[in-house]
This record gives sequence, structure tokens and C-alpha cells, in this order.
Amino acid sequence: MTDKKDDLEVTVSVAKKSRKSSATGAMGTATIQPTSYTEVSRIHRGALSTLKGSMVVTAATGGEGTTLLAHLMAQRSAEGGRKTLLIDLNMRNTDLSNRLSPDRSAWNLAGRNFKDGFGDLIYPVAGDDKMFFMPAPLDSASVQFLKDINHAGTFFETLEKEFEHIVVDTTPVGSLNRYNVDPITLSAAARRSVLVMMANRTPKEKVSHAIKQLRESGANIEGMVVNDHENPSLRSQLIAFADFFKPLSPGFTSWMRGKISHSENLD
Repeated sequence: MTDKKDDLEVTVSVAKKSRKSSATGAMGTATIQPTSYTEVSRIHRGALSTLKGSMVVTAATGGEGTTLLAHLMAQRSAEGGRKTLLIDLNMRNTDLSNRLSPDRSAWNLAGRNFKDGFGDLIYPVAGDDKMFFMPAPLDSASVQFLKDINHAGTFFETLEKEFEHIVVDTTPVGSLNRYNVDPITLSAAARRSVLVMMANRTPKEKVSHAIKQLRESGANIEGMVVNDHENPSLRSQLIAFADFFKPLSPGFTSWMRGKISHSENLD
């Protein structure tokens, strides 16, 4: 797959040491399919790689694939030898917690001494000694606590003392309510953020508005990832093209379908 360039005038910057920084330039865009690990590696190199610290994964609307990307990015960091923490703050869809650690608990952030760390809320991920998981909180008070940018910043700073990479799955920018964390605040508090959009589904104006909100908050937008999961594959499009010849030459069509179906170049 090749990079797709969007025509939005948006921004990206290389990772900055300052938590609150404005980005200038042109946003990099990458494409990911759930089965394309090569693309995950390339996206990871651009957004994390040798960098350290926290990264928030968000989207303009729901169903974009933030959970998928956050999980894959955390796995890639851990496989690269980085001590990595994956955090589920996607209160709209706590799928990560349901799959990785169903035993959720209250975080009680407001009454917690951050100097003591968060060891009681963090669990190792089976099969990878470098990857850890922090399931979504059960208490709404902790969700409200993280809506304050200073609190969110301190939260990340505390975790960064123990983990090299911190990847956070969050709710979409357009789904903010009192039950959800504020992805804009989290993105501004983190060292960097990535915006996910679903190809051929997410309205461009919503993507543009989400980027505008993130920029105005001071978030360091590392790039935009196009989730190509719902697009037809090149293989399926070529098979459909081959079927066009079926009324004229069924044998040729059958031969062509076979070649397309078994071609390794289309994987």
C-alpha cells in the first residue's frame, strides 16, 4: 500500500519535549488495514519508534478503529523491547478492557497519592513481559478528574517515570459527554496524538473540525491514520472486473479469477 494524502490543510510536527506545543507544517497520512503488519510498523516508526512518552489515539467519530490501532501500536513497542503501557480510556467502547482485563476497578484518582504510582491498577499482558495494561476505570470521578489538563498532565508524567511508551485508546472527539474522558484534553496533555479516520466513511468536515479542536488545544498531532478496513481490496476489485467478461468468455473468466485469487502480489 502507498501513502494517501488528504487535501485538508492540517498540521503535524516531530515529537516535542514540551507537553503543550503548536505544530506547523503538513500532516503525514498513512493507511492501515488490520492484516497489514508492515503498515503498522511504518506508522509506529513515524509516531513512536525511538521517541519516548505518551501517545493518545483518537478519532473524529465512533467506529474509526482507535482501539485496533492503539493495541497494535502498543504491541509493536513491546516487541521492540520498550516497556509499554496500554491504557483503556475509551469509555464509549471498553473493548480492550473486556478482552484483556475484565476485572476493572475504580481508579480513585482524586484521592490517590500519585507518588505511590499506579501499580495496583496495572496488569502484565500474558505472553509479553514488556507489555502492560491499565483497564478503564469504573468510577466517573476519575473520568472527571482527567478532564482537567493539569491533572491529565501529572497523570502522564507519573506513568512516564515507569514506562517508555504509553499508548492510550480514547473516545472520539465528537462523542464527548459527562461519562467520557475528554480526548482533546488528553491529547493536549500527552506528548503526541494520532487521529484515526475510516476511509470513505468519515465526513471530511468532521475530520477537519476534530483537527482544528486538537490544534487549538495545543495537542502535538503526530499524524493521521486512514483505516482502510471497509474499502474493497484490490483483489476483490480485480475479480469483479474479471466477471465482466464472463458472458463473452466463461473459460477466460475462470482462468483470470484463479490467477487473481492465488496471486501473492495482491496480499
